[in-house]
Amino acid sequence: MKFADGVFLAAVQMARRRMRAFLCAVSVGVGVLSMVLIASLGLFGEKQLQQGMESVGLSGLTVYVSQAGQGQLLTAKHASELAATLPEVAAAMPVKVKSGTYRTSHQNGSAVFLGVNEHLGDVMGLSLVAGRLPNAQEVKYGRAVAVIDEVLAKKLYQRTNITGKSVRFTVEGKEEYFEIIGVIKSQTGAIGASFGNLIPTLIYVPYSCLASDKESVDQIFIQCAAKADLDDTGTQVKDFLSHREQVAGTLSVQNVSGAVEQIQGMAWMVTALFLAVGAISFFVAMLGVLSGMFSATHEKTAEIGIFMALGAQRKDIARIFLLQAVLTCLLGGVGGTVLAGVLLAAASQVLGVTLSIPFGFAAAVLALSALCGALSGVYPAIRAAKLHPVDAMRK
Repeated sequence: MKFADGVFLAAVQMARRRMRAFLCAVSVGVGVLSMVLIASLGLFGEKQLQQGMESVGLSGLTVYVSQAGQGQLLTAKHASELAATLPEVAAAMPVKVKSGTYRTSHQNGSAVFLGVNEHLGDVMGLSLVAGRLPNAQEVKYGRAVAVIDEVLAKKLYQRTNITGKSVRFTVEGKEEYFEIIGVIKSQTGAIGASFGNLIPTLIYVPYSCLASDKESVDQIFIQCAAKADLDDTGTQVKDFLSHREQVAGTLSVQNVSGAVEQIQGMAWMVTALFLAVGAISFFVAMLGVLSGMFSATHEKTAEIGIFMALGAQRKDIARIFLLQAVLTCLLGGVGGTVLAGVLLAAASQVLGVTLSIPFGFAAAVLALSALCGALSGVYPAIRAAKLHPVDAMRK
């Protein structure tokens, strides 16, 4: 019997018992649907996390006092001393964070203000759309200048390049007009329109506009040299500040790049856990197909005997039942994958993000469906092939 004939006869058998074949295919499709959705959302989450961190521009190390103590404070001058003393530190920037508001004649809202120095561009990988970043003179004398992102610029003046415009900022009750000297690429655009609204608006101003050199910093961002080991540099930074500078309290040095990798690893663990749950439903679907094939073997006993009496070989009988199981599972796999694509496309329209099925994963799921169909149908096929023609026709 030719392979094409076997496929045709298997399809005929499915058509005759279309309801059973449909239910078996649906059970497989549900398992495939869950696995595809979980994998697609997991990959989307990892990609958004990576793009979000890249858009914020954080890398290297960050230093802060996790538990305050009596004595020397961690101040802005320590950032300069770190860069001047440790060769592994390429640039260091003190950061002071305060909340406030912005206002123009037509727009207003809340924001988070970050006091930074002239090394903003060295420490954070920001992409300038227009203008420039603060320079050393502006930081030293506390000039009222600011850098905002393109989303806020469009909200305030309906265009991206608003350098030279003045915006009224209010921080801790103090109100002042700041000149916009730079516009950077959105730091929340990679996260998506719906989720980006949950991220506060960030505005960068000279450090001296928010705090003096004698006040404690919230953090110090450090950009390491190209070939520096981040963990080793972090140890040197901590020793330098604790022992030489006698900074009081408990100092914490965090590897930002390492933290991102840890978060990505945790995200993959969660995705793998949910995939395991989806695999259980897929296994249950295989049992359904196996049960259906056993039932088909019992119902078609007489037909099997007739086929064998007409000259069909045992391998032909086995091939028909095996192909029937494979086609059933493959049909369910295709249906589940297509439905997952429709649901992801609908979610993309609603949430304003791009959700899609990785081509490689979709192909792997379909191959897995066919393989599981073969595994589910192999024993019923062997059992059908072992029937004696005369005994089969008698039954």
